[in-house]
Amino acid sequence: MKKTIYLITFLTVLVSSCKKELRMSLETPSATLLDKTKQFYDKQTALLSAKANQLSSIDGATGTKSKKKAKFPPLWENAQTGAIANDKHIISVPLAVYQLDVKDVNYIRKVVFTENEGEITAGKITEVFASPEMIAAHGNELANGQVSPESIGFTGSIVNYNLEYKEAKGKYYKNGVAAKGEVSISEKPAAMSVKLQQTKDGSSTNKAKVSAISGNDRTISAIDPVFDDGENCDNVYEVYIEKDASGNVTYWEMIRFLYRICTGGPVVGAPPGGRDVYVDCFEVVNGEAYNSDCGCIGGTTGVEVCVPTEQQIKDALSNKPFALFGDVNCEILKKWIATAKFTPNQSIISTLNHFASSTPNNNGALQKRIAWIQNIDDAYSTVVNMDYYSVTITQLPIVNGQRLGPGQFLNYIRKNLNSFTDGSNFSPYNAYGIDDRTRWNSTEPLGSIIAIDMPGPENGSVITSYSSADKWTFTTIHEPKYGDHPVSGNRNFGYTANDNGSYTFYTQGVDRLTSWDVTSMQEIPDFFKAGSGIPFSASDALWTSFQNAITNFVKANNGSASVNNAEIKRPNWDIVKDVMAGRKPYRTLSKDCKD
Repeated sequence: MKKTIYLITFLTVLVSSCKKELRMSLETPSATLLDKTKQFYDKQTALLSAKANQLSSIDGATGTKSKKKAKFPPLWENAQTGAIANDKHIISVPLAVYQLDVKDVNYIRKVVFTENEGEITAGKITEVFASPEMIAAHGNELANGQVSPESIGFTGSIVNYNLEYKEAKGKYYKNGVAAKGEVSISEKPAAMSVKLQQTKDGSSTNKAKVSAISGNDRTISAIDPVFDDGENCDNVYEVYIEKDASGNVTYWEMIRFLYRICTGGPVVGAPPGGRDVYVDCFEVVNGEAYNSDCGCIGGTTGVEVCVPTEQQIKDALSNKPFALFGDVNCEILKKWIATAKFTPNQSIISTLNHFASSTPNNNGALQKRIAWIQNIDDAYSTVVNMDYYSVTITQLPIVNGQRLGPGQFLNYIRKNLNSFTDGSNFSPYNAYGIDDRTRWNSTEPLGSIIAIDMPGPENGSVITSYSSADKWTFTTIHEPKYGDHPVSGNRNFGYTANDNGSYTFYTQGVDRLTSWDVTSMQEIPDFFKAGSGIPFSASDALWTSFQNAITNFVKANNGSASVNNAEIKRPNWDIVKDVMAGRKPYRTLSKDCKD
């Protein structure tokens, strides 16, 4: 009987042990789970960044002494997932680490997500600092929460952060016993130059004594490295802090100096070696954010344009015209002038005149909503955008088993325009009694209206004002759904046959910013030299994506194509009008023209 009990007990322990090992093994996550994890990470970091930006003043954003905490992206290709203690499921993703300035300690850094029934519910960054031997043996398990510090007699620090690498909370352990204070991986506390040593009665004194945590009397002030003039660097330490019930620091000491982090750079190699880590003003290693007149913008900040004062807007609009671009091919310039001159025929105008519906206003009375052509000559901005984006195709693609002709491919692009553009959505108009879905998807799209959902607050609509086998034209309109289109003008889509048998597919537009507010959004960034502005830069990005998408589609479907350099010019509109009217020669706008 005893033997039976012993055997059952042994088997129970063995099975339990096996289950424990199975629960603690990690594996590569599925593509779906990894994608959900990335989406959660992107969303949470964006929210945390927005919150941080709201809490930061302009001075704080531009100050050079703000705390630096360099951010590395998660190494998603090394992600693992599995069930750990208490049936908790995690996704563990390593982060790159710096080479420390000390040899007796190493560390591991991970971002650890909690998963519940296939959904990501939480995430944090965890750093574990300990001896190289401890990190090699248990670093991953400690960071993942697979083992407790107490169970392995851990000596070292474990620090947790939110996904923006902020709000750190850390504990120091010695032989598996947690100290009552906190551990911070941070700069030297500004208000302290010497260590506070607790006395037996709980009070504090500033007499330097042997450190109770690190084992050496190494106060931060005693070993502050001196750096060359002009460097904007902070020294990063592992610091132990104790506080009273009111949050006042009663004791602190530096456990060790780890590395220094500097703005400047760039860094060569990733992760950087040595103790110098270079970051941009948004704390991203090798990032592209930069300090402007209104703070840290660009890069991964999510802020591309400064928010100007009213006076800056006025100054910019009166004194800062758009930059002129270099001379362009004269034949392209002549096409631009022809596009600028183009006026839709009477049938198109009649279509818009009949575009009306009676709807009640706030007072219950009926009001008539109408649509009209937005004439480029009636726009607000003093400059005109003239662009030409093209692709050379030497072998047209095969679609549904057939190699298309140039007209067929242009028709395919038109009907599938959203597949050839990024950032905007083109939809046949279906509102206020107008349904152009059938007409747009036919072989005769003339007169069909397209509503365009653009990035940001500005949307707009266009009408197909010209259509032939080798070209169609969009003209911007005002209509009741979106009101004014942000620009006024015409844009052609078409192809030309070349002497060598190839074809050039292109989009070519001439337009001006419609209103004062949209114009100010374009000109203010030029005033600050912070970028090319929202309306035109968004347009540039859209038509660049158009070029790339056509090229990629052709190559993916047994064809051959290459992207050509974009031609862009943004001169003063009055000069363009003089050239259009014949009062000035073409060479006024481009030295490539001889007439």
